[in-house]
Amino acid sequence: MAGSPGKVEPASLVPLTLLERRRLFQAQEALGVPRGHMLALAGWQTACFTRQRLGGEVMNVPLLLLAGAGRNGAVGLLAGQHLSAWGAEVQVVLSVSLERLHSEARGALMPLLAAGIPVMPLEMGWELPAADLLLEALFGGGCHGAPRGDAAELIRLANGHPADVVSVDTPA
Repeated sequence: MAGSPGKVEPASLVPLTLLERRRLFQAQEALGVPRGHMLALAGWQTACFTRQRLGGEVMNVPLLLLAGAGRNGAVGLLAGQHLSAWGAEVQVVLSVSLERLHSEARGALMPLLAAGIPVMPLEMGWELPAADLLLEALFGGGCHGAPRGDAAELIRLANGHPADVVSVDTPA
């Protein structure tokens, strides 16, 4: 292994193509792996990557999670659960109202609400709060076309924010 003895070098991440994602989901379905398990694993991996990106420690680090309505939002919210448990000061901004969240995202949000994590929808004329890192979980590979509405506004605000951004996924 490269590097100094006893030190694990971080893995480089290579995004999956849309075709590779489809094959992965087909294999998951063929093996009978519940979607919730795959989302939980993706949330865990996202949290681990985010913690690594911050130097391995997240205690008292202010993180802002931008979450969309679907599965990608659910993955980000699941990552937020882990990051909060590790001591990060997580705040969540939703691109839609709580009522418009899909079931997976709503289910992932409930433990954050129960833990007292601040969760807010975007309000016009509003700026994103200060944070050391933005975790963007608005859209995934199934997104088509230009972002609209509050999601487009969140992207604009994130692009103007001084913090680094970690994206859970990128649209195809």
